[in-house]
Amino acid sequence: LRCAGMLEAIRIRRAGYSVRRPFREFYNRFRVLCPSISSGNKADPDYKDLSRKILTEMEAKFTKDKKKPLEPKSWQVGRSKVFMKEDLQARLEESIGVAIQGYVVTVQRRWRGFVKRKWFKAVKKAAGLVGT
Repeated sequence: LRCAGMLEAIRIRRAGYSVRRPFREFYNRFRVLCPSISSGNKADPDYKDLSRKILTEMEAKFTKDKKKPLEPKSWQVGRSKVFMKEDLQARLEESIGVAIQGYVVTVQRRWRGFVKRKWFKAVKKAAGLVGT
């Protein structure tokens, strides 16, 4: 590996922007983090601009976190891809887990409320029949 230059390539990649994602893939993966940013139902949205908006908004959220601040210049936008460092990629993936968990809890809450209301109406109806 050393003779082929693979170790050097790995070292450079780790020092730089080791994560490379096309704009469309990035937007589709991370749009759940910023629901306010949408493509506006366009047939062919500008994924580059949407990706940049998501990164800017998430960077602002991460810099507010004093315990684990984000290092400067942890992402760049190229002609066809978003370039990110490993740390930013890991934080974004972690944020996706938190966001999806919030959506799951909301769906569960609505479903359980529906089931309980249905049960209550059935009990109320049965109590009315018993009372007559």
